[in-house]
Amino acid sequence: MDSKFAALIIFISISYHQACGQKLNCSFSIGHQSVYSCFLKVDNPNGLANFTEITGTHLPEMTNEDVTKVAYGSLKNTTTPPPIVCETFQNPTEVFITETVIKSIKDSFRYCSKLKKIEIYLNNLFQRDSMEIDEDAFVGNPELRLISAWNNRIKSLHENVFRNQNKLMYLWLNNNEISDLGDDIFLPLHNLLQLDLWSNQIKVMKRNWFRNLTKLEDLWIAVNQIESLPPNAFNNMVNLKMLALSANELKELPNNIFSSLKSLKIIYLEHNKLKEIHSESFGYLLNLTHIYLTNNQIDAIDERLINNTGVTYIDMRNNTCANVNITDNSTSRDVMRNALQKCFENYKLLYPDETTTIDTTTDPTFSPGCIDGNLDDRVCKLEDWNQELEDKIDILTENKQHMQEDIENLLKENEDLREDLENQVLLIADVQDENQKLQTTTEELQKELEELKNQFLIWTTRPCACL
Repeated sequence: MDSKFAALIIFISISYHQACGQKLNCSFSIGHQSVYSCFLKVDNPNGLANFTEITGTHLPEMTNEDVTKVAYGSLKNTTTPPPIVCETFQNPTEVFITETVIKSIKDSFRYCSKLKKIEIYLNNLFQRDSMEIDEDAFVGNPELRLISAWNNRIKSLHENVFRNQNKLMYLWLNNNEISDLGDDIFLPLHNLLQLDLWSNQIKVMKRNWFRNLTKLEDLWIAVNQIESLPPNAFNNMVNLKMLALSANELKELPNNIFSSLKSLKIIYLEHNKLKEIHSESFGYLLNLTHIYLTNNQIDAIDERLINNTGVTYIDMRNNTCANVNITDNSTSRDVMRNALQKCFENYKLLYPDETTTIDTTTDPTFSPGCIDGNLDDRVCKLEDWNQELEDKIDILTENKQHMQEDIENLLKENEDLREDLENQVLLIADVQDENQKLQTTTEELQKELEELKNQFLIWTTRPCACL
């Protein structure tokens, strides 16, 4: 009897909340840089999503219009951000959702059109459910500069989820369970500076993922399961300074895979399965100073890697041909050559026909793209220049395509305007015709009126016939 009564009470409670709706409570405060914040909390025992009101006492002279930061705090059993938040507060620039049981992000932020920062992290830590982010999750937030969505058990993202984020600068998706992403998912993000895909379950890197990220400076794609790098994967990333590919399953590096990264300074390749390092993979990267190769199976290195780059730090601990860590100092390149001598010798045995180029740090006449020999007879390595030229052509071609699309859009708009103008001209002509007809009719009526007036005068002045 007691259990039936308790069940009845629960049923009545759920039915009541479904019918009447629930209230969110907001604690208001002013924080750093005078940011007026709302900290949301609710006791939601039944996990319903029927919020109808946000309560809370504003600080003196403050209103809903002044709220610029919203933090989702204690939302017990609430699995999706309530849309009523952005319907109530429409001026936030920051939203924080952390350490909750949020399982899905739908269009909850649609009416927060001024958002510049969305941080969703450390959710579902103690549950097995993954977080789903809807295709329209950020469609109403064109001003976003930062999306942080790390450690949420995210498994996949819709290819169009970032279609309205062309101002986004930072995208952090690390520590999730992402295994695959669409070819064009990052295409709209041409202003992106940082992309973090660290610690996911990616097995295949798509060739076109980064083709439009020409401003990207930092790329983390370490701690995944990538076995190979597709050719030209990094071709347009002319501003990339740091690349992290550690802790993957890489066995080799394709020729010219990094050669277009002229701004690259640091590359992380530790904890892979690399056995040989070819200079053709890097080309002439004069800004590259740090190479991390710890815990691979490297047994041979082309000495031209040292000669043709600006490297002053190389970590080769726990490899086959060397177990050293050469740090930055004035003599590090000499130390480097001595420490890696066995690696160089092994490479020469494997590839005896390949020659060693000049040292780019000691030869003042060096220009990238020229091979060693007698400096007076030095021949430029045309394929490197061709590669650079092809990279520039690709960028120009892409820009041309964008310009063509813009021109086509302008032509279409012009055609629409022309049609509108023609319709207006026809309308004006019709109005003029109607006006002419009206004027003619008016003149005819005036003549008839004059005739009636004359007839009336004649009739009123005619003598009466007397009986």
